Amino acid sequence: MAHGPVRRNLGCLVIIAVLALLTAGIWGAVVLKRRAGERAERRRQQEAFESCLAQAKQAVEGGDWASALKHANSALEITPDSEEAGALKSQATDALVPRLRITAKMNGTEMTKAEVRIDDKRVSKILPFTMGISPHDTYRIDVICRSAGGKVHRSVRTFRSGKRGLAPVALVLKPWAGPLPGQPWSVPELDMEFIAVTTGTFRLGDDPSRKQIDWRGPEVTVPKRFWMGTFEVTRAQFEAFVDQTRYQTTAEKSKTTVVVLPRGRTKRMEGISWRNSTKGDRMPVSCMAIEDGVMFCEWLTKREQAAGRLPDGFIYRLPSEAEWEYCAKTSTPAWYRADIEAHAWVDSNSGYVPHEVGTRKANPWGFHDMVGNASEWCHGVAGFSYGKKPLTDPTPHRRYGLKIRRGGYYFMRKDFCRPSMRVYRLEGDRGYSHAGWYGFRVALAAPYRK
Repeated sequence: MAHGPVRRNLGCLVIIAVLALLTAGIWGAVVLKRRAGERAERRRQQEAFESCLAQAKQAVEGGDWASALKHANSALEITPDSEEAGALKSQATDALVPRLRITAKMNGTEMTKAEVRIDDKRVSKILPFTMGISPHDTYRIDVICRSAGGKVHRSVRTFRSGKRGLAPVALVLKPWAGPLPGQPWSVPELDMEFIAVTTGTFRLGDDPSRKQIDWRGPEVTVPKRFWMGTFEVTRAQFEAFVDQTRYQTTAEKSKTTVVVLPRGRTKRMEGISWRNSTKGDRMPVSCMAIEDGVMFCEWLTKREQAAGRLPDGFIYRLPSEAEWEYCAKTSTPAWYRADIEAHAWVDSNSGYVPHEVGTRKANPWGFHDMVGNASEWCHGVAGFSYGKKPLTDPTPHRRYGLKIRRGGYYFMRKDFCRPSMRVYRLEGDRGYSHAGWYGFRVALAAPYRK
């Protein structure tokens, strides 16, 4: 009777064993098939990798760098840690991406330390210097180095990039006696001092907190460095120009000139010009028309160019009113309000006569007489009103032919003298073209954009 259950149990065990064997067989077959698929996939990927690598090598040999980069990237997608594919990619990238490599020699010796500036921005102190650049773009390369004796050597070059590849630029540094980026400068023999001005942003026009409000202007960006004269041009400096060129000013050619009398009254008089309106070498030159300032700047540019002291891409010229106001306001636009008489010659302290330049305190950036003393000619960058649209590197306004005088003058009421003070003259208006209180200041800057 006991044999029946035993047989049934044995039957179940046999069935279970058979099922287990079948399951193991099926699973083993699945695993084998999967492994075979993985091996096939690895072989396929390896073949694809070798094909991409071979195509990349062939493209490199043929100089087809775009295809080489494409196939090298495909190879790295399959095998990211492939050193050979990585090297091909680097080679193709170097050939495709435009790059600039700068070297310099001084007295025949390859330099390893020098100040490298690209577009007026210092980028390195080490040579050789390599950097990526944009295709078909223009770069101003400036390399400055000092010899063991402290003498400055310099080379400036304008470079036009190509479409691709490494562009070597080898410079030869030569002795340089002109102004250096970011440093003050004094024109030899003329005692004409300049302050280096950096780029920045300011608001053109007056501060609305004042009672007397000039037109509220737009935000102006000054994107290029330049130099501005520390002082107004003096009689001695203008006399040096006249002695060399025999130039006659507008006032000398004119029959009359408007001059200042006691208590600030004005009168038109004959025979008055810069020669006899003031006395003293350090007095601001007066009775100037804007054309006289332009001619002085052109002479100074030619003089310094002939002497090898004119920086590449710069000229001496009258400042734009944006450049002038930027230097006058500085980063502290209200600097003059606390004690204007300490900084400026105005009606309350001048005795209604001009005074030697630099005898009042400088503004925060070191400029003297930006308010008061002589009224300074500038090229206008706006019409009768400034407008509200932000401006970047504004150039002289041509539509209205405006010629601007800035900063007030020595017989103006002190509450009217301020950096935003703006007086314009229309083209062809001869009435007050060369009055006795008109002078100018010089900037060393890039030429105006056409």
